[in-house]
Amino acid sequence: MKSLNEFETVAPWKLLLRYSIPAIVASSVHAIYNIVDRIYIGKALGTDAVAGLTITFPIFILSIALGVLLGNGSSTIISIRLGEKNKEAAENTLGNTVGLFALMGVFVSTLSVILLNLFYILSEQQM
Repeated sequence: MKSLNEFETVAPWKLLLRYSIPAIVASSVHAIYNIVDRIYIGKALGTDAVAGLTITFPIFILSIALGVLLGNGSSTIISIRLGEKNKEAAENTLGNTVGLFALMGVFVSTLSVILLNLFYILSEQQM
């Protein structure tokens, strides 16, 4: 098991490599997955399906960005509180973060359903 004081004893560049390489690999795998996914969907379902992916992909990226924003921000605050030996404040921050994630999920889902219905109504009127 690694020492809890690893961040105090190990050189910063070694820590940067150790913790950034998995993130780089994960991002690369995600990008390759998206490329391969579009190839298969394009061959199996055609250009309309690829157009649907093209429209929804920015929404997908936005939801990931919001999740990373909340996750990184809250983990920083929790780390600071734990460093101050303020466990209660860290637990409160964690609870607030989970609640905010749930609230965001409900909001994004509701907004998506409303927009889907609106687009459906607009497309029916054009026909």
